[in-house]
Amino acid sequence: MRDALKNVFGKELILDNGNCYLYTIQPYEMKNVLGAVVALLDEYSFTKKGTSETFKLYRTKEGNWYNLGENTDTAQTQLFLEIKTAISIYEEQL
Repeated sequence: MRDALKNVFGKELILDNGNCYLYTIQPYEMKNVLGAVVALLDEYSFTKKGTSETFKLYRTKEGNWYNLGENTDTAQTQLFLEIKTAISIYEEQL
């Protein structure tokens, strides 16, 4: 119950360009076609503040990032890079 409540409240991330994103982190089990769990990831769910624009990124415990099943253009790839960098900087400060 405590873990479920922890994910209800999002964190705020402000990028260098001034855009603000709210995000939550939840556990995610990646499964193969047979249904066996092959990896445990953290699912980062981002929502741009003031809009309904949302997307998800996945991160391993080792710090590797993935975006599953999404085709990305150059602008979105740049946005993902900015978000990953901002989160890494924030976590280093903790």
